[in-house]
Amino acid sequence: MGTSVFYPPRAAQALGYLNSSRNDIEIFVEDSSAPNLWVKLLRKLLPASTRINNVNILGSRKNVIAACREDQAEDGRKKLYIIDADLDLLKGLPKPNLRHLYRLRAYCVENYLLDNERLIELATSFDPEVSEDNANIRLDLDGWLARNEQGLHSLFVCYAVTHTLLDSEQTVGYSVFRILQDDSLRNDLCPKKTGRRVYQLYKKAVEQHSIEAVRHLRQLVLENSNTIETMRAVSAKDYILPQVYGLMKTYFGVNVSVKQFKVMLAALVSREVDPYLVRRLARICK
Repeated sequence: MGTSVFYPPRAAQALGYLNSSRNDIEIFVEDSSAPNLWVKLLRKLLPASTRINNVNILGSRKNVIAACREDQAEDGRKKLYIIDADLDLLKGLPKPNLRHLYRLRAYCVENYLLDNERLIELATSFDPEVSEDNANIRLDLDGWLARNEQGLHSLFVCYAVTHTLLDSEQTVGYSVFRILQDDSLRNDLCPKKTGRRVYQLYKKAVEQHSIEAVRHLRQLVLENSNTIETMRAVSAKDYILPQVYGLMKTYFGVNVSVKQFKVMLAALVSREVDPYLVRRLARICK
């Protein structure tokens, strides 16, 4: 089984140069996904004639930003440093003001993969006898989102608030499987478990700060959340994709690992998933 090698920020420029013979553009990313996911995704978003055979894995969002800060020169290299948005969208934080840096317009790259049409395409490949219409009915992604959107929204609003106020408190890293319904056939969140999780975090934030501070920050996050689709504000990697992957295994016999599943989805993404990134890449590569 292959593993990714993470390189320190100071090695980024040398690493990009080392791989330049295989790529028409240098791409630097976090370690949140397998490198082949990024290669497949970028091949869909880059201009057709642009070569990309590998990306440079820098290990963390902090490392990507640090490496970009060290690489601000306009030196003729075609390059882009890409970071996840994480909770910045709900917090209303601006992108770091750095040349050559792009922040995804969703919590993480996995959010770009969860498109119903692409999932149905994979479903009908793994189950060659199911029709697209029946696959859509079986998967019922819209139904899953309708049942779970409110819980996910309240949970991630809470995470954005408490991530700011409780530096050491685990937020998104808290396993989604701990708040699922017991024996749920559709991998739904349990409203009681989700509500208890939200209550406990707010209670701890109030104890360490004040109810006024928590209310004020929560109101700001809620206002930001009104401008963002839940499917972009919530971590697909940690909270949505695992449930969709489970449904795909159950109903269509998907028999690959979750990493392989994500790479397969990345090869199917539409350019409309992030037209801003498509335009940015086109400008760099012209």
